[in-house]
Amino acid sequence: MCGFPDGMGNKYNRKKTRHIGFSIWLLSTSEIQDVASLSRIFRRISVSWTSIKIQVRIVQDFCKLAWDYIAKGVNTKLYAASSQKLDISAQDLQHIVEALVNVLLEACKHKLSIPKLKNSLTALEFNEKQAEVICTFYTAKQVDINNVLLAASVHLPMFKDVEWRIQSQLASRALPSQMTPKILMNLKLDNCESSNILLQTDPANLVHLTQVLESALNDATNNHSTRIYRRYKT
Repeated sequence: MCGFPDGMGNKYNRKKTRHIGFSIWLLSTSEIQDVASLSRIFRRISVSWTSIKIQVRIVQDFCKLAWDYIAKGVNTKLYAASSQKLDISAQDLQHIVEALVNVLLEACKHKLSIPKLKNSLTALEFNEKQAEVICTFYTAKQVDINNVLLAASVHLPMFKDVEWRIQSQLASRALPSQMTPKILMNLKLDNCESSNILLQTDPANLVHLTQVLESALNDATNNHSTRIYRRYKT
C-alpha cells in the first residue's frame, strides 16, 4: 500500500473534514491515501515530462486501467508492465487503480456533477488539466459504469405464478373431531433460472400473509414510494 510522507496524512484528513459534503469522502482512509499517491505520481510526471500531451496521455492510461478493472477485474500482467514505466511496484499500482475505481464508482452512485467531482479531485491536489481528463473520462463512461453497477447488484426472485389447493381430512376413526384444513401452494419464481417453492399453511396464516402483501403493494404504489423510485432509478 502506498503511504504518505511524514505529516501528509494529517493534511489529507483535515481536507476530508472540510469537504465532507462530497461523496468522494465515502472512501476509506487507505483509499484516500492511494488516490493521493496517484496525484503525487501525476505531479512527478509533470516535472519529468514537460509536454502537456505526454502528461494527458498518462492520465488517460490510468483511466483506461480503471475501466479495465471495472469491466474485467484485476489484470496483474498489465499492472506489472505499466508499473515498470512509472518506477513503482505492481502492487502499489493496483492499489492506486483501485482507489481511482472507487472514486469513479462513488461518483456514479451518487450522480456527482462535473463541478463537484472536479472540486473533490482538486482537494486531493490534482492539477486542473489532470482533473479535466478524469472528469472527461467520467462523463464518457458514466453510463457504462452504471450498467456494470446494475449488473452486479442483487437480483431478487420475481413472482411469476402460483398454484394452490386445499387439503383437509374431515375426520377419522383415530381423530373423530374436525381438523383444520391446510392450503398447499406452489410458487413459481423467475430469476436467472425458474424455480418452484412449495409452501403449506393454514387459513389464519394465509389471511395474515394476504394482508401483509396487500399493505406492501399499497405502500409501493403511493406517491412517496414513487418519488423515491424515480430518484434512484438508474
